[in-house]
Amino acid sequence: MARASNFTDAQKAHLYVLHRATCVYSGRKLWIMDGGASPDFTIDWADHIKPVAKGGTSTLDNGVCASWDINMKKKDKIDVPDFLFFEGQPTSKYYEANTTLPDAIAHDLKRLRCLHHSDWYFNRALFRILLGVNYLHNGVGTRTRDDRYYAAAAFKVISKWRKIVLKEKVAPLEERGLAPTGPSRDQLLLLNVREAQSTNDIRCSMDELLPIYSVYWRELYG
Repeated sequence: MARASNFTDAQKAHLYVLHRATCVYSGRKLWIMDGGASPDFTIDWADHIKPVAKGGTSTLDNGVCASWDINMKKKDKIDVPDFLFFEGQPTSKYYEANTTLPDAIAHDLKRLRCLHHSDWYFNRALFRILLGVNYLHNGVGTRTRDDRYYAAAAFKVISKWRKIVLKEKVAPLEERGLAPTGPSRDQLLLLNVREAQSTNDIRCSMDELLPIYSVYWRELYG
């Protein structure tokens, strides 16, 4: 059971959409699909602006979308980092350090306006899949949190995603400009996860993604 100090999944999804899958502190894009099977991924984190330890509450007006690594660095510090982005727009603090907004970032912020709260669940499923692929590549994890654990976790989230999409008649990612144009092999494999009917389907996708992930790993880390 989630602690009272935690945001609910619905709140996390709301903040993710509100801030257009962009870390308010760093501007890092948190839409995993764009990076494919690259090991250089991170996940969104619903961050308390005023830390719980300092009296902050888990309400939407006290939450923002941050990257996991920024959240870990911030922890319970009372001095909140400046917002470089807020609700999908660069702030005055951003322009104090930068004269212009790069076209690539502007393009991403524009298309990420089309996010639906169901997309947060899809993104979380991809995150768990890549954690499973990372386990297969590096053998990093506990005995219980191995590739099969992450496959089961991913399938659980995909099932939740599918229910929301069907109930709310959400348009496909392709129609909303959220799927890559001319997707690479690894991006296609991630997109195909939407059709998974079992944990084993997810686990098979991990096997197919592993060699591509390994190539990315060598390019990034040698």
